[in-house]
Amino acid sequence: MLVHGATGGVGVAAVQLAKAAGLEVFGTGGTAKGRELVLKQGAEKVFDHGTPDYMDQILAATGGRGVDIILDTMARDAAVLGLLLWNTPESNRFAIHSALATGFENGTLRPAMGKEIHLVDAPLAHKTVMQHEACGKIVLIP
Repeated sequence: MLVHGATGGVGVAAVQLAKAAGLEVFGTGGTAKGRELVLKQGAEKVFDHGTPDYMDQILAATGGRGVDIILDTMARDAAVLGLLLWNTPESNRFAIHSALATGFENGTLRPAMGKEIHLVDAPLAHKTVMQHEACGKIVLIP
């Protein structure tokens, strides 16, 4: 599985969930600090999506086969094919929530805390996310 933009809160969670499911996980990140974070979450390899040949590097890392699953957290490049969690039947939502709770309880899922930003500076948090500067979760504090 390739998690594109794996350094933010959603990307980190995706890496952890994929690892917990037994997948081989690759990630991409735009900063050295972010790529280090993704490796600490269990990704086998992390690539700098700012380099022109990063897709060739991913292809080489898979022996020319490519990846089976791609999660792209960058909306401007995404096409949604598959399911939306909002449309998940209630019985499935319960199973998903139970699995997430188990992951938090047994330590499989560990939110990576990035920046703490005071609530009065909430626009800065939004700007940080939109500029892809996020590394882990951004937490708003009182």
